[in-house]
Amino acid sequence: MSDRKRVLVAAAGKRNLELLQQFLGKEGFETVPASSLADIRLALEQIPSACLQKSAVLRSGRSPYRPQAKEATESLHYVCNGLTQASTSIDIAVFDVSGFSSEVWALCDKLRERSVPFVVISSAPSADIESRAAHSGARVVMTKPLVVRNLIRVLHAMLSESH
Repeated sequence: MSDRKRVLVAAAGKRNLELLQQFLGKEGFETVPASSLADIRLALEQIPSACLQKSAVLRSGRSPYRPQAKEATESLHYVCNGLTQASTSIDIAVFDVSGFSSEVWALCDKLRERSVPFVVISSAPSADIESRAAHSGARVVMTKPLVVRNLIRVLHAMLSESH
């Protein structure tokens, strides 16, 4: 397993998402991109549904491989657990809230509930966004234009605080 820290990067704008991924990747972070609320939910849930469905079929006895069902179920369980553990290890998040509906704040709440530190990026200074971000648990609110070295410094500081 890598020592690279996983960053959930959420931005509705494709170009902004690409730039954030590029900057963070150059700094050694592994990025998990999300360009929609559904992508964010998926990244937060990280339930490998294909594994769960296959495991249910094998356990039900409807599998064409009934004699090996127990071994296959155990093997699949091991693989799926590994996927789940690997995929849920989001260390930190960066949310560019510009372009998302207000539903994004409920997803920020989920980050707080999971003790994942996060930064909110806004297109302009706004008391409303700062208030919502603080209420949702954001550690920092940054505005565009973004100074990348400041974002990187903030992320490293947040990671060192959380470990």
